[in-house]
Amino acid sequence: MLIAQDLLVDQIVYRASNLGAPKVSVILPTYRRRANGWLERAITSVLAQSFDGFEFLVMDDGSTDGSFDLIEEFRARDPRVIHVRHDINCGLPALRINEGIELARGKYLAFQFDDDCWRPNTLELLVTEADRHTEPTIVAGRCLLYLDGATRTLPPGSLAAHLLYQNNQVANNSVLFPRALADRFGMYDCHIGMRRLCDWDLWLRYIRHVPFVLVDQIVSEVSAANPHSIGTDVPWDLALFRYLHDIPRNHLLTPAHWRDYPVDSLQIGEVEIEKEFRRRVYEEHVVP
Repeated sequence: MLIAQDLLVDQIVYRASNLGAPKVSVILPTYRRRANGWLERAITSVLAQSFDGFEFLVMDDGSTDGSFDLIEEFRARDPRVIHVRHDINCGLPALRINEGIELARGKYLAFQFDDDCWRPNTLELLVTEADRHTEPTIVAGRCLLYLDGATRTLPPGSLAAHLLYQNNQVANNSVLFPRALADRFGMYDCHIGMRRLCDWDLWLRYIRHVPFVLVDQIVSEVSAANPHSIGTDVPWDLALFRYLHDIPRNHLLTPAHWRDYPVDSLQIGEVEIEKEFRRRVYEEHVVP
C-alpha cells in the first residue's frame, strides 16, 4: 500500500530567494505537455494576468519531454514561478495539487491545468469578488468547455447545490477560494479511485459548509478530451464515485494529515471498500 508521503520523497523546489507575500497561490500540475505547446500556453495565460499579486507553483510530475527546461526558462524570467520537480511520475494530479497547497503561502488558492488556459482578467475578477465577502466563500466563474467538437458553457445557468449534485458544473480552473478551507474541510482526494472526479468530490464536500458565488463572466477555457488526459484514460464510473464520496474523509485530507492518506488502498479511514466496488477499484484502477 502506498501513502501520499511515499510520492513526495523526491520533491525538489526551485524558487527565488526574495519572494514577497502573495495574495493568491496558483497551482498547476503537469506531465509531458511541452511538445504540443499546451504547457507553454497554460503558463503564459497565468503570467499574463492583469492581477499580479500571486505566486505560481508549477508541479512537474516526472516529465521527460523537456518540460523541466521550459519551466526553468519561465522561472528565470519571472520570480513568481516556483518549480516543484519530481523525477518519478505518480499519475495522480490531485496529489500534486495537494502538494502545492501544502507549499502555498497565499490567502487564496486558484488552479490551472496544462491543457487549459485563462482569460487575462481571470484572477482580477475572482479576487475582487472574493474580497467582497467577510465569510469564507468559494468564487467560481464560467468556463468554455471544448468537448467532442462542440463548445458549451459551464455552469450553463445558476450555481446551486442541487444542480451540482446532479453533475459537475464547475471547472477546476475557474475557481478561487481561501486556503483556510483546506485546513477545515480537507483538500482534493488523491485516492486512485477518485482520479477522474476528484474536483467534483471537493466541490460537493465544500458546498455543505460554505457558499458558492458565481461570477457571471467567462474566465477560463477547458479542453476535456485531450489525448492521454485522465478524462480519456480513466473509466467514468458514477456509481463508484458516489460510493467513495459518501465515505467521511475531510479529516484525513487536511494539510496536517494528508501525507498519511492511502492512495491505493481498499480501505479509506475506517471504511472497507466492499463487494462490487472493491472489485472495481482493484481491477479497474489499482491493477492498470
